[in-house]
Order: sequence, then C-alpha cells, then structure tokens
Amino acid sequence: MQEVLPVYELNLRGDPRIPFKHHRSTVFSGKGPQNWNENTEFLYCTAGEGYITYNDRWIPVRESQLVVVNSEMFHSVYTEDYMEYHSLIMDRHFCRDSGIPTNQMYFQELIEDPEICGKFMEILKSLQEYHEGRKNFLAASVRARTLDFLAALCRDYLEEENRTPGHQSSQLVRTTMAYIRKHLPEPMTLDSIAENVGVNKFYLSREFKRVSGRTIFDVIVQLRCAAARELIEQGSSVSQAARDSGFENLSYFTRTFKKYYQEIPSRYRKLPEV
Repeated sequence: MQEVLPVYELNLRGDPRIPFKHHRSTVFSGKGPQNWNENTEFLYCTAGEGYITYNDRWIPVRESQLVVVNSEMFHSVYTEDYMEYHSLIMDRHFCRDSGIPTNQMYFQELIEDPEICGKFMEILKSLQEYHEGRKNFLAASVRARTLDFLAALCRDYLEEENRTPGHQSSQLVRTTMAYIRKHLPEPMTLDSIAENVGVNKFYLSREFKRVSGRTIFDVIVQLRCAAARELIEQGSSVSQAARDSGFENLSYFTRTFKKYYQEIPSRYRKLPEV
C-alpha cells in the first residue's frame, strides 16, 4: 500500500483579492492525510460524523458543527462511516492586516452556534458568487463577510490555550514548529532545537512524534520542500531554491521533492509571459 503523505502548507496561493483556500470533501471509512499549515483553518461538517485528530487529541464532530483548527496544529479527518465537510483556510497576513492576528490567537475548537455557523456559510456563498462572476465588488463582499465572521469569533470564542486538555504537549509542538520555521534554511540538530525550546531532547523527540505522527526531521525536510516550491514558483532557479531552503545536496533535494509532490522541482518554474 502506498504511503499517504502529509500535507504541509506555508502560504496560500491564488487570487490575492481572495486570500482564502476552500474545498469541499467527503471521507469514507478511514483517515485522511495529516495536514499542517501556518494559517487558521475551519472545517464545517455538512453530513455524517467523525473526528478531527487535533495534535494529540480526537475531537468528535457531526453535522452543523464547526471545528476551528488553530494555526500550526497537526490535524486530519477520520470517520468510521462517512463525513462531508467544507474546509476554509484564511491567510494569516490578511487577518493580521485587518487587525485580527489569528496566528497569535487561540479559538475554542468545537463550535455549535447558529449565528457563527451562519456567518461561515455566508462566506462560502460569497466565494461561490465571486468565482462565478469574478467581479471586484464580489471580492469585497467575501472579505467583508470574512471580517464579520472573525469579529464574532473573537467576541465569543477567543480563549486562553491553557484551558484546553493536553495543553503542555500541544504547546510544545507549536513552539517547536515556530522555531523550525524561523530557522528553516539553517542547519539544525535535535540538540539545538531542544535547547532552544527548553526541554530534554529525548522528551522532545518522543512528544513531537506522538503528537504529529512524524519525526522532527521528517517535518523539517517536508517544510523545506514546501519553502523551495514557493521560491521556484516565484522565479528562483531550482538550485538556488534548494540552497535557500536548507538543502545542501541538489540530488537529494530533487529526490525528496519528488517524493512529496510526485513531480521534479523544475515543473513548478513560472513560465515567461509571452
């Protein structure tokens, strides 16, 4: 059986007027791929039921419930039968520039509130209208409804992270991920990471693997691939993108990149405009 590889995202790509990523999914009897991104993600169940694996916890979810996946959390969807849901990822830069720095906030994870869920569905409706019409005023409508939703979320569901079960391990992983992202192009060892997050390296290695399901260096390599992909898409050469993302060996980078993206790095180079 082919390994189901995790999906780690640093930034959103696409229309800058609509800095959101939306998809609708159905999962049947099993677990979807593990995901991680720097941005806050919202999962709204429209049918069926299941769980959101959320760092080292399982959150049960059913129809008409909204799960907030706070930034830098490892998560996936699991169901014993089936579950249909919408996923919406909001770009942290848009949120920060609007006065709501979501990547520095922690929201209640499970929400069953008709007002909040209604505002969320209004965002999706506006997104659909925008994609059908591509009008500037429709983009403004999406952004306005998103800010209205976020303001209500901050008003009613912003909380201290240490109120949540499993806080210690969850916070350790978030702190470790923040350090890794900040130093991604630099050489890192387990000793140096553990020293900077302030814990024993054996404890860090064990807890990180337990929470994320991956080793620290598995995650570092995949994040470096994601960073390199962004640089290549922005116009960097493959060799420069590899170096700037922390890879010292180009052939190793190419093999590793293909493992995660099923294509060689040069396929992501931006074509010159004609």
